[in-house]
Amino acid sequence: MIDRENEMATKAIQAVNESQTLEPSGRKAPADLLAYLQQPGFKRFWDAVRARYIALGRVGGRIQLTDLTPAEQETLGGFLGRDLAGHDRLRVSLATIEAVLLASRWQVDLPACLAAYYGTTINTRPAMTAARERAWEDFCSRAMALAGKEVSRRWLAGLLNSQTAGYRTLVGLYQEDAGKTLSLLATCCRALEEIAQGLPNQPVPVFAARLTGDPHALDQDQPLGRLFWTALLFFLEVQDLDGSAGQRRELLRQVGLQDDDLSSNVLVAGLRVNAGDPLAPLLAAAGNNPLILPLRYLNRPVVWKPGPVYVMENPAVFSVLLAAAGPDWAPALVCPAGQPSVAAWTLLDQLVAAGCRLYYSGDFDPEGLGIGLACQRRYGVAFNPWFFDTAAYRLAPRGLPLTARQRRQLSGMEIPWDKGLVATMLERGLAVYQETLVPAMVNFMNRGPEQQ
Repeated sequence: MIDRENEMATKAIQAVNESQTLEPSGRKAPADLLAYLQQPGFKRFWDAVRARYIALGRVGGRIQLTDLTPAEQETLGGFLGRDLAGHDRLRVSLATIEAVLLASRWQVDLPACLAAYYGTTINTRPAMTAARERAWEDFCSRAMALAGKEVSRRWLAGLLNSQTAGYRTLVGLYQEDAGKTLSLLATCCRALEEIAQGLPNQPVPVFAARLTGDPHALDQDQPLGRLFWTALLFFLEVQDLDGSAGQRRELLRQVGLQDDDLSSNVLVAGLRVNAGDPLAPLLAAAGNNPLILPLRYLNRPVVWKPGPVYVMENPAVFSVLLAAAGPDWAPALVCPAGQPSVAAWTLLDQLVAAGCRLYYSGDFDPEGLGIGLACQRRYGVAFNPWFFDTAAYRLAPRGLPLTARQRRQLSGMEIPWDKGLVATMLERGLAVYQETLVPAMVNFMNRGPEQQ
């Protein structure tokens, strides 16, 4: 990041760089000066002078060299008019060095001398800092000119002054390409102004394509998408974020934007709805067969029948349990297939709201326990561990050794429904996966609906 800042500062003072080897009078440094400066014994000297000049931004301060070599004693002594033979230390001010240069036959000042030696004007730190400040002020001025309405002016003012979310994102983009970042801000202003006026309901990709031609431009992994998200949070006055896909979906919907409702889906079987519900024909036709429900099916109100719902992390377990239930009775099964998608969370939210009890089973590793913890926090008393406690863990005949990373993760976890589970796992040293418990789960299902 610092390198990019320095590069930008260098560009900002290129007007100065065009006078690379000029004295204040405008004359070029004589050609034979470089030959003189490159004598043996000058290298450490000029490097020290350059470093001091860059740090101070002016001809001031002193340099000190130690352990002078015979070549350095001879060369520097001749340059400064001192007898340095036998001396291993030199201390001299930059003002003295410049006085020697101005009194020499070349009559050059110190900056011109350094420019001749290094082949470029030396950009000092204060100069580069000032150039960066001027460049940022210019960027901010140009950015504010992009706002066409009060809502975008207020957003930009807060963003540019680090008063709203997204400042670090903005600075990172600015340092990569200031011109491109201005273009992104212009698009964000247009989007924000349209949102403020009121949008007809439409998918996010359609809105993005209309703004930019790219349906993925507002995706979270895109620069425009990151900036747009900060503008949306500003418009909705939202600060308390949990980072979930569900929350993002809800905020987008508040302004008339819908996320992808087809690629997000969830695997189900045996779910039941009240007669007359739009999903009733689909579920009746499926019978005891599994269904993949896309988010679109769940974006409308669904009247689910309350009852126990068995939720499992892995599709293979889902398949075996569905087959074991037999043709005459199918338990209500839901499989998020790992981390729950937006569709999975939406379905589980609806089921709990309808009065269903969730019986959750997952892998005994940090990731599986993490999903279980998210469900437990979200659904409270409606969440019930199912083959997901110490007793079930001990049932597993085998597992895989916990890695050092998994041990560290487990050590920081607390399982509310089973306080001793983490200690048991660390003691046994195995990650146990849900598939190893399938026989016990099948026995449970074989007992049929009377167990419910």
